[in-house]
Amino acid sequence: MPPTTGQLEQAGAGPWNPGIKSSLPSKYLPLSTMFRPENVFTSVETARELSDFTGLPIQQLIFFRPERLIVHELLIRVSADIFVSDGSRYEDLGVNFRSVVNRILTGYINPELEQIVKRFDQLKFQIESMVERELDESLFKKTTRAEPKPGAFSFSKLFRSGRRKPDIRPIDSIESPEQDVYIQQLSGQFYGFIVSDQIEDTVNTSYIMMDNDYVESSYFSRGLDGMRVTAVHEYFHSVQLAYNFRSQDRWFFELASTWFEDVGYDDVNDYIQYIESYYRITGQSLFLSNGYQAAIFGKFLEENYNIGIMHSIWNFIIDNSAVVSIDKALKVDVEKSDGIKAAFGKFALWTWFTGSRSINGVFFEEASLYPEIELDFSDDITFSNTVVISPLKGLDRLAFQLYRFTPTHSSALKVLFKADNKPDVWGAAMTSQPPLIISLPPGNSINKENVSSTSGLIVAAANGSLDISDFGSEKYTIEISEGRVTVFPGDTDNDGIVGAFDVLPIGINFLREVPSRDTVTVSWMPFESSTFEVGFAIYADANGDGIIDEKDVIAIGVNWGNTHTITSASFAINPSNETLLIHHRDAFQKIYNSLSGKSEATQAMKALLRRILGIQVPESFVLYQNYPNPFNPTTTISFGLPEDKIVTLTVYNLLGQVVTVPIDNKRYNAGNHTVHLDGSKFSSGIYIYHLEAGIWRAVRKLMVIK
Repeated sequence: MPPTTGQLEQAGAGPWNPGIKSSLPSKYLPLSTMFRPENVFTSVETARELSDFTGLPIQQLIFFRPERLIVHELLIRVSADIFVSDGSRYEDLGVNFRSVVNRILTGYINPELEQIVKRFDQLKFQIESMVERELDESLFKKTTRAEPKPGAFSFSKLFRSGRRKPDIRPIDSIESPEQDVYIQQLSGQFYGFIVSDQIEDTVNTSYIMMDNDYVESSYFSRGLDGMRVTAVHEYFHSVQLAYNFRSQDRWFFELASTWFEDVGYDDVNDYIQYIESYYRITGQSLFLSNGYQAAIFGKFLEENYNIGIMHSIWNFIIDNSAVVSIDKALKVDVEKSDGIKAAFGKFALWTWFTGSRSINGVFFEEASLYPEIELDFSDDITFSNTVVISPLKGLDRLAFQLYRFTPTHSSALKVLFKADNKPDVWGAAMTSQPPLIISLPPGNSINKENVSSTSGLIVAAANGSLDISDFGSEKYTIEISEGRVTVFPGDTDNDGIVGAFDVLPIGINFLREVPSRDTVTVSWMPFESSTFEVGFAIYADANGDGIIDEKDVIAIGVNWGNTHTITSASFAINPSNETLLIHHRDAFQKIYNSLSGKSEATQAMKALLRRILGIQVPESFVLYQNYPNPFNPTTTISFGLPEDKIVTLTVYNLLGQVVTVPIDNKRYNAGNHTVHLDGSKFSSGIYIYHLEAGIWRAVRKLMVIK
């Protein structure tokens, strides 16, 4: 029987509450969004148990996962703050709404999801601790709590999943889950230290000693920052003690804990204080350092591979030494066969690009804050034509030596390496060959080919072997000579064929100046050019005028599909490499806007750039309703083009008089576009805006209210 009018009024029914209720059968609750395990931490059974205890509805007792909360908040923000075009079809609003949400989620939120979840967990722990403390003070103070009977409801389920603060000080033992920390005046002698009692080979009890204020001048990080990094550092030591601790691996235990400080508190950067002292001993074995100095190697492992590599290393440390564990983890996870040799070789190269030599988005993330490694006079060589360094003595394991070779002429360099014996003791970087070469950007260096850097050629001789060799027993020859490369206009990545991907080097090097050629032309012929000081950017200057811009795209169209034999390194760029391309979106947008015509080359390049820029092309012409409407004083008018067109947008009053022309005979690419209309000089009333794109016309009304 339907409810009566009186019953509806009594229930507060109205336009937004028709008084109709329904409920999902209990057996289907686990399938609902609110109870699906990928969305929440709380099961249906736990929610019902809490509901029976508190009297609250189960819907109010759900603990959502951060991933679901993010989606929920994103949906609200997009609905409230972002204009979503409704389109001409009924379903367009939903399609466009999902597209906007998905773009934000995948392009901006998901890359930061790990940090967001980490912050969520930190806040969750802080709130749980606060609630638990308040409960102890208000509910449990001076009371004796009996242990619950088996199967009985545990009040702690509301807060900390079965854990509660004990009534008395815990007894130090391996059975207790706490980590004891003692605060004491250490007078600047130590940040802190850990004291442990060996129980078994891999099980320890321990406690942490920390300074009380960190105000002494001997501390690099003072006050709360000093306390923070010390707590993280020493706590990680307590975790390490559960592994197989070996005195010969002490250097890596300190390296890992110092690295872990920056994981916990990225903005403190206490580890940077040790880098300069490590630069003074790079020719000695890494594990002859005190470990603190070598934390920069931990930063390299995290940033060149990923933070998970550290977890893999510790899994191997139980049964292997630190050096072998690093090698095994790298071979399993990333390097496949080269292992620690390749890793340490790359690390040696990274150390050069710090301080004023740092490059945004390349090598160490915080490289601009690092000190600069200095070369000895004998290792910084200026030459003309050819120079030979022989013999080069071998280095102890996990040690490296940098050399800089600067020619007197502005030309490329060709490098030839020869080894008397055991060439494999040099770690390989950017190539599977033994020699190590720095070339910019990373990944563009090929053995025995023309390479360059921003300040001379940097060669890093690095030994990554696992066995200590007789110091100085291996001898190497490095021969550096000047050389040039062959450029074919349009093949900007030098992969042997002119295609759509050749637009990418132009965008990455947009507006960069390079040495100009004697002849400025896009004709298909080989040109000899220098890569010194500019690297592979010389190929992107397709017309040879000395500046990389949208004019160089013409060479791609003119020489579309042409091929040639590759005589030097190629520099193909992965269009899915968002980390690299995101820094050049403005350049790619300018190139996209400059492309016109319907040739195969133009259409292919535009399709690639639309993929990179996230541009969606509508299936038909559409003029959207302005938003907001009515408005005062500004509004936005949006329109969609399925193909490139010359566009004119005119605003008329009701007398048919032209009020303003926001777009006057301007070419627009296929895609969705917006224009902002300033109505500050308009009188209140209704106006007509008319869009003309080729033979297509559309008209809509807008209203100004003042």
